Amino acid sequence: FPARHPDAPRLWPSFYAVVLDEDQVTIDAISFAPRHKKRPSTVRPLVHACREGERWRSKPVSLTVTGANGRVELDELVATLKRHSEDRWNLLGERNVRLVEGASLKGYTEFLHALPGARLTVEGTSRVISSPSSLRLDLALDGSTTYCLEGGLCRTQAEGCRAYGPGTAFEWVGLLVRYGARRARLVLQADEGLEFFASVTDLSTGRERPWRLERLGGEGGEAGEAGEAGEAVAELSECLARTLLRIYWPLC
Repeated sequence: FPARHPDAPRLWPSFYAVVLDEDQVTIDAISFAPRHKKRPSTVRPLVHACREGERWRSKPVSLTVTGANGRVELDELVATLKRHSEDRWNLLGERNVRLVEGASLKGYTEFLHALPGARLTVEGTSRVISSPSSLRLDLALDGSTTYCLEGGLCRTQAEGCRAYGPGTAFEWVGLLVRYGARRARLVLQADEGLEFFASVTDLSTGRERPWRLERLGGEGGEAGEAGEAGEAVAELSECLARTLLRIYWPLC
């Protein structure tokens, strides 16, 4: 029941293909569209191991997925952090979705990551987020959707522990690319110094890995290494459907 939890993207049915002989074994995850037979299946390599005497040695597995075809040219979130209080941030968001020429989508729904009690304002309307069902946001296609989450994210470690549980040390902003995109882009700006780092997660397999982060905002706006304040940019070309791109920062 994918619609019952706001953070659960609609997953394609899948099975594992295991090829085993005397010398090697490979395991691939093959996903297929449940309602559109003309869409090609996607193949994700998971395991490759070769036999050496009485042992199996694992081999590097390519992260390249075959059969992916996105209908979205650009899927982008430009987010800005503004201080709301001592313990919380406001998040100003601009979501840009541009379709591939000739492609179509019935709609694109965003589910926002935010703290209970945050106030969401979209195009002059507002509501208080008190449950996961309040996080739904319908995006404009071939256009921009702007919103503000007042008090939506943690700013301090104490607030993180209160909101998420003991041991919470980081907060994050994420871009969930539901339909795949030729170009996925997450931009995060802050009005005070923060240290950023990024990751990308394939939600079909649960595989998360660090991702390169470009930082803008030095003198002349030149690019630099990921780090302190300014504008942090995480970008992914030929992004697969159901990919989560996140930028984190440590809580003070």
